[in-house]
Amino acid sequence: MSELNTQGAFGHSGLRETLTENVGMSSSEADVYLALVQYGKQSMTEIADHSGVPKQRVYDVVDGLRSDGFVEIVDEYPKKAYAVDPAETIEPLIDRLHRAEDELESLYERVEEIEGGISLFKSRASIEKHVREVLDEAEESVYLTIPFSELDTFATDIRAVRERGARVLLVISNLPEAQIGEDAVTIDEQYLDVADRIRGIKSNEEFLLTADRRSAIFWTDVDETRMTSDQQGYRITNPELAFTLDRFLDESIWPLTKPVANRDTDPTYPERYLRMRNCLIDLREATETHPLRSFRVEFEGHDVESREEVTKRGTLVGYHYSPFDRRAYMQLDVNGEGVVTVGGWKATLEDYEARRITIELHEDRRVGNQMDDETARHLESCRTALPETLDGVTIEPVFGFDGFVDRVREMVDTRQGSDSYDQLDELQTFGDRLSRSAASDTSFTNEWIQTDLRCGGHTSHLSRAFGRFDYAPTLVGAFGKPIEDVFLEEFGEYDVFSYGAPTITDAVEFNDGKLMLQETGDLPSLDWATLRGEIGLEMLADAVDGSTVLGIGYWASAPSMPTVWDGIREELWPLLDDPPDRIFVDPADVRQLSTDLLAEGAPALERLDDCAPVTVSANRGETGVFADLGSSTGDERPLVDTVEDARDALGVTRFVGHSPTESAVCGPDGTFRSVVPRVDDPELTTSAGDHFNAGLVLAQHLDLGDGASLVLGNALAGHFVRHGEPPTYDQLRTFVSEYETKLD
Repeated sequence: MSELNTQGAFGHSGLRETLTENVGMSSSEADVYLALVQYGKQSMTEIADHSGVPKQRVYDVVDGLRSDGFVEIVDEYPKKAYAVDPAETIEPLIDRLHRAEDELESLYERVEEIEGGISLFKSRASIEKHVREVLDEAEESVYLTIPFSELDTFATDIRAVRERGARVLLVISNLPEAQIGEDAVTIDEQYLDVADRIRGIKSNEEFLLTADRRSAIFWTDVDETRMTSDQQGYRITNPELAFTLDRFLDESIWPLTKPVANRDTDPTYPERYLRMRNCLIDLREATETHPLRSFRVEFEGHDVESREEVTKRGTLVGYHYSPFDRRAYMQLDVNGEGVVTVGGWKATLEDYEARRITIELHEDRRVGNQMDDETARHLESCRTALPETLDGVTIEPVFGFDGFVDRVREMVDTRQGSDSYDQLDELQTFGDRLSRSAASDTSFTNEWIQTDLRCGGHTSHLSRAFGRFDYAPTLVGAFGKPIEDVFLEEFGEYDVFSYGAPTITDAVEFNDGKLMLQETGDLPSLDWATLRGEIGLEMLADAVDGSTVLGIGYWASAPSMPTVWDGIREELWPLLDDPPDRIFVDPADVRQLSTDLLAEGAPALERLDDCAPVTVSANRGETGVFADLGSSTGDERPLVDTVEDARDALGVTRFVGHSPTESAVCGPDGTFRSVVPRVDDPELTTSAGDHFNAGLVLAQHLDLGDGASLVLGNALAGHFVRHGEPPTYDQLRTFVSEYETKLD
């Protein structure tokens, strides 16, 4: 009897076992079937010889195999049989096995699910399947760190995500040494279109994928050469955990990567983002060649305080980003609100949380403005009506009721000697140092030098400006008890009345922003009872009686200021024989006050207007706050519309709004607007608004008209920001005469 050939992957015993255990053949059927497969068509005698099955049993075995579809019988003499092609007989069995495998794997996966929205997989095939599922489910965004060795495996799947319109950010890790440059990395051209943004890193990072910040894959010990290994894949369906991993990629991996050298990495505007830090990384580079205000920003998100869903648009005026600081935000000038802060997902310290951000670049957008016909008319009117001198023009202003001392300082970058140092002039650099210190859990020390000590605030700034015109204003405010030397040295020749301690401000001006630290005095607690009690009603009446204008600031610093306005109307005004012709109010940054406090206090301004015509002057942001007290809505209102809404909401005679690019006024004669001369390199910007107000007060006294008054206010502020001090009257006239030359 011949023996069956046992060569092959399994050998005779292996094949026989497979057929009996998995296909359901008996041992005799397996032997006969294997003999037919190996030796082809045979007679019953030959089958018995090759299989070892007795001839008398071969006939029954062959008939059984024929019934199951494994063999066919040739009806000839002697009777013969042959095996059906195994591909036809075994393939259906294999399909059933695969289905069983899938069901078993699914059952295994369910068993391995970890509590809290995390599932664990231990085979490469399973992990790859779930990676592709997560990629396929992504609708808006994919963030992926992938080892270089795995890029080819998933390139087609990643590219498909981008082709569907989702934004793909890709970090290729574990790059070969030859592809790592000093400032950039290189990758094969076939991968350049895989993602919207691609960066590389030399370190060996784990495979990490997030989709729409709602799901994620974390794959450890990735090695495509091992079909079985210690690698593990975790599928995260818990949105909070997925968000944490996405933030880890955004804050800890992406900032350490390098751009791809052979790929254009500059964003094409308009550009959309889901992550604030990605947006700010691009803006940090883009603002090196474009002004901040050339970027228009639209975002969808939530009001941090109310959680109300919002969609807003604004102009970029600033931002904060550092690889060493988890906080990242932008500052936008939003019509109707002024400057607001916008953070990314989960923001808590900013005004708004942005979920989607779109950046537009306006190449022709300028910080300043060009002359227009209306401004030209107001300028001509101002030049015509402005007297050559102020000789014979009597102005007796009274300004109150704030009081500030500004200690102007410079930060030291590097000491060169006992008397010399290099100045730290970038707020961003200062912030980075502070962030690095916090990140390393160490104390932070930075030397600063006081370069000036000056009086600040509405009362001091307007008094200083009118002093330059050789007038003697009266000051009522928080100057110390007794009055501090810094006020006496500058204003000692004027009448000065103090009810309490001033607010002390340490002010550091950097090239890219300001740092201001305050120690509040008695101004926050100011109310009418305090003013009347500390100074005396009769003394207040003596100070105000016979004056030409009463200037009042700041409501934002004295929340109970409406009681002062009511006290002036009810108790002070009846005592005056010659009351001021007009009242001027600078509320300052009322965004610091609650909406309820504003709504409750605003009617006091309308009541004060019964005493004398009230002009309220505010910057663009503050103007928007007052406008919103009325029925106006929307964030894209022009300034001329906003001042009209603000005047209607407050019920005052006149409302003025001002900004670095334009000013507008709404009064009894209508609404007027003027563009502001541009300044590229200002000497000092702090208190520019106060100096605009000084020009406005002077213009109103000279009866220049509302449009011309805007021009004079712009001119006085324009001289101040260029020279760091208010102008003399001759210098003010010179600025007006050269006004159009300072426009774009």
